Amino acid sequence: MRTRSGSFFSPYGTILRASIAKDSEGRNRGFAHVDFESVEQAQAAMQALNNGTTSIGGRYVNLDYAAKATKAPAPPSKTLYFLRYPGDEGDLRAALSEHEGSVVAVRLLNNQNGFIEFKNIDDATAAKEALDRTQTPDGHTLNLLFSTPRPTRNTNDRGS
Repeated sequence: MRTRSGSFFSPYGTILRASIAKDSEGRNRGFAHVDFESVEQAQAAMQALNNGTTSIGGRYVNLDYAAKATKAPAPPSKTLYFLRYPGDEGDLRAALSEHEGSVVAVRLLNNQNGFIEFKNIDDATAAKEALDRTQTPDGHTLNLLFSTPRPTRNTNDRGS
Protein backbone atom coordinates (compact mmCIF):
# COMPACT_ATOMS: atom_id res chain seq x y z
CA MET A 1 0.00 0.00 0.00
CA ARG A 2 2.93 2.26 0.72
CA THR A 3 4.10 2.11 -2.85
CA ARG A 4 0.63 2.94 -4.14
CA SER A 5 0.39 6.26 -2.28
CA GLY A 6 4.04 7.02 -3.02
CA SER A 7 3.65 6.35 -6.74
CA PHE A 8 0.43 8.40 -6.83
CA PHE A 9 2.33 11.46 -5.59
CA SER A 10 5.67 10.80 -7.34
CA PRO A 11 4.91 12.91 -10.47
CA TYR A 12 5.14 15.99 -8.22
CA GLY A 13 8.56 15.31 -6.69
CA THR A 14 10.80 13.00 -4.72
CA ILE A 15 8.93 11.14 -1.99
CA LEU A 16 11.00 10.76 1.17
CA ARG A 17 8.31 8.79 2.97
CA ALA A 18 4.70 7.77 2.34
CA SER A 19 2.56 5.85 4.80
CA ILE A 20 -1.13 4.99 4.96
CA ALA A 21 -2.66 4.95 8.45
CA LYS A 22 -4.14 1.56 9.39
CA ASP A 23 -6.27 0.44 12.32
CA SER A 24 -5.39 -2.51 14.60
CA GLU A 25 -6.92 -4.92 12.08
CA GLY A 26 -4.93 -3.54 9.14
CA ARG A 27 -7.80 -1.61 7.55
CA ASN A 28 -7.20 1.76 5.93
CA ARG A 29 -8.17 4.59 8.33
CA GLY A 30 -8.76 7.01 5.46
CA PHE A 31 -5.67 9.18 5.66
CA ALA A 32 -1.99 9.07 4.81
CA HIS A 33 1.19 11.07 5.30
CA VAL A 34 3.48 11.93 2.39
CA ASP A 35 6.83 13.69 2.91
CA PHE A 36 8.33 15.38 -0.14
CA GLU A 37 11.96 16.36 -0.50
CA SER A 38 11.06 20.07 -0.74
CA VAL A 39 8.25 22.48 0.09
CA GLU A 40 7.94 23.36 -3.60
CA GLN A 41 7.22 19.72 -4.48
CA ALA A 42 4.53 19.52 -1.78
CA GLN A 43 3.00 22.74 -3.10
CA ALA A 44 2.92 21.29 -6.64
CA ALA A 45 1.02 18.22 -5.39
CA MET A 46 -1.38 20.41 -3.41
CA GLN A 47 -2.09 22.60 -6.42
CA ALA A 48 -2.60 19.69 -8.82
CA LEU A 49 -4.53 17.28 -6.62
CA ASN A 50 -6.54 19.31 -4.10
CA ASN A 51 -9.36 20.01 -6.54
CA GLY A 52 -12.26 17.98 -5.13
CA THR A 53 -12.30 15.56 -8.06
CA THR A 54 -9.11 13.52 -7.56
CA SER A 55 -9.57 10.11 -5.92
CA ILE A 56 -7.49 7.16 -4.73
CA GLY A 57 -9.20 3.80 -4.35
CA GLY A 58 -12.65 5.35 -4.65
CA ARG A 59 -12.03 8.02 -2.01
CA TYR A 60 -11.71 11.68 -2.82
CA VAL A 61 -8.38 13.23 -1.98
CA ASN A 62 -8.33 16.15 0.45
CA LEU A 63 -4.79 17.39 1.01
CA ASP A 64 -3.55 19.53 3.87
CA TYR A 65 -0.12 20.46 5.19
CA ALA A 66 0.98 18.69 8.34
CA ALA A 67 1.15 20.81 11.47
CA LYS A 68 4.63 21.87 12.45
CA ALA A 69 6.14 19.83 15.23
CA THR A 70 5.86 21.68 18.51
CA LYS A 71 8.74 19.89 20.19
CA ALA A 72 11.66 22.24 20.80
CA PRO A 73 14.93 21.20 19.18
CA ALA A 74 17.42 19.46 21.43
CA PRO A 75 20.22 21.62 22.83
CA PRO A 76 23.68 21.19 21.29
CA SER A 77 25.37 17.93 22.21
CA LYS A 78 28.37 15.97 20.97
CA THR A 79 26.08 13.52 19.14
CA LEU A 80 24.11 14.26 15.98
CA TYR A 81 21.05 12.27 14.93
CA PHE A 82 20.46 11.80 11.20
CA LEU A 83 17.12 11.05 9.55
CA ARG A 84 16.11 9.14 6.42
CA TYR A 85 19.61 8.53 5.08
CA PRO A 86 19.41 5.61 2.62
CA GLY A 87 23.17 5.36 2.04
CA ASP A 88 25.62 3.09 3.82
CA GLU A 89 28.27 3.89 6.44
CA GLY A 90 30.98 4.37 3.81
CA ASP A 91 28.90 6.97 1.96
CA LEU A 92 28.14 8.74 5.23
CA ARG A 93 31.81 8.77 6.27
CA ALA A 94 32.69 10.22 2.84
CA ALA A 95 30.22 13.05 3.50
CA LEU A 96 31.88 13.59 6.89
CA SER A 97 35.44 13.56 5.47
CA GLU A 98 36.17 17.20 6.39
CA HIS A 99 35.30 16.36 10.00
CA GLU A 100 36.95 12.91 10.04
CA GLY A 101 39.39 13.71 12.85
CA SER A 102 36.59 14.69 15.21
CA VAL A 103 34.24 11.74 14.54
CA VAL A 104 34.29 9.16 17.34
CA ALA A 105 31.61 6.77 16.04
CA VAL A 106 28.94 6.36 13.35
CA ARG A 107 25.94 4.14 14.12
CA LEU A 108 23.34 3.34 11.45
CA LEU A 109 20.00 2.00 12.63
CA ASN A 110 17.78 -0.30 10.56
CA ASN A 111 15.32 2.51 9.68
CA GLN A 112 17.70 4.81 7.72
CA ASN A 113 18.33 6.86 10.86
CA GLY A 114 21.37 6.85 13.10
CA PHE A 115 23.91 8.71 15.19
CA ILE A 116 27.26 10.40 14.63
CA GLU A 117 29.28 10.94 17.80
CA PHE A 118 31.95 13.64 17.87
CA LYS A 119 34.78 14.34 20.32
CA ASN A 120 32.99 17.38 21.73
CA ILE A 121 30.00 19.71 21.31
CA ASP A 122 31.99 22.27 19.29
CA ASP A 123 32.96 19.65 16.68
CA ALA A 124 29.36 18.41 16.45
CA THR A 125 28.06 21.97 16.10
CA ALA A 126 30.56 22.77 13.34
CA ALA A 127 29.62 19.60 11.43
CA LYS A 128 25.89 20.29 11.80
CA GLU A 129 26.27 23.87 10.56
CA ALA A 130 28.35 22.73 7.58
CA LEU A 131 26.39 19.63 6.56
CA ASP A 132 22.74 19.87 7.62
CA ARG A 133 20.42 19.78 4.58
CA THR A 134 23.34 19.44 2.17
CA GLN A 135 23.66 16.82 -0.51
CA THR A 136 26.18 14.03 0.10
CA PRO A 137 28.57 12.74 -2.61
CA ASP A 138 26.16 9.82 -3.22
CA GLY A 139 23.29 12.26 -3.93
CA HIS A 140 21.30 12.02 -0.69
CA THR A 141 20.23 14.93 1.50
CA LEU A 142 21.70 14.86 4.99
CA ASN A 143 19.21 15.85 7.72
CA LEU A 144 20.95 16.42 11.05
CA LEU A 145 19.65 17.19 14.53
CA PHE A 146 21.36 17.34 17.89
CA SER A 147 20.66 14.11 19.73
CA THR A 148 18.87 14.26 23.05
CA PRO A 149 21.07 12.53 25.61
CA ARG A 150 19.57 9.58 27.42
CA PRO A 151 18.70 10.29 31.03
CA THR A 152 21.31 8.92 33.40
CA ARG A 153 20.17 5.95 35.42
CA ASN A 154 20.92 5.71 39.09
CA THR A 155 22.29 2.18 39.41
CA ASN A 156 21.95 2.33 43.22
CA ASP A 157 18.19 2.90 43.01
CA ARG A 158 16.42 -0.44 43.02
CA GLY A 159 12.91 1.00 42.84
CA SER A 160 12.14 0.59 46.54
